[in-house]
Amino acid sequence: MDRADSLRIAGRNAEALVELAEADTYSAAFGDGPTTAVLNLATLRAIIAARTGEHALAQEQLDRAVALGRGLFGEKDPNRAMFLHTQAIIHRGRGESDLAADVAREEWALRKSEVGERGVQALVALDWLVRHLLTQEHDNDALALARQLVELTDPSDAQRANRQQLLERARARADQRAADKD
Repeated sequence: MDRADSLRIAGRNAEALVELAEADTYSAAFGDGPTTAVLNLATLRAIIAARTGEHALAQEQLDRAVALGRGLFGEKDPNRAMFLHTQAIIHRGRGESDLAADVAREEWALRKSEVGERGVQALVALDWLVRHLLTQEHDNDALALARQLVELTDPSDAQRANRQQLLERARARADQRAADKD
């Protein structure tokens, strides 16, 4: 499974899915009950399938991972934020932009409650939400959240410059949209 994750990170998603199929065969020996190995396998397969546009497989594996997580952890599943992120990717890939934005907002709220609004994972979730809103033409929302993102990012953070550029992009989009309305 580590090899599949390394392949995913390297952008070699098709190879990662083959690796996961082999791991799935091996994990079948342990049954399909709620084990962390089976949970991790379903989660990784959902992430890769979502990123490669295989939305039906992604949804199937995400539903499986959520069910396994509930079986292992109950309602306090520590993977919930990652599940939300993957669900947002699936919605976005299916063209369900409003649903994707709603789920991305839910992920951001959960991450903030887990690590605080300045936590790395919360800032990454907010960054993703801003980028998503920009693709949907929700420019005013994107601009307000981009401002918040830059304000929350520590000046010494390596991502500060990228987030500043995102703010400038959001500002330019909002200005352009306002000019188009006039």
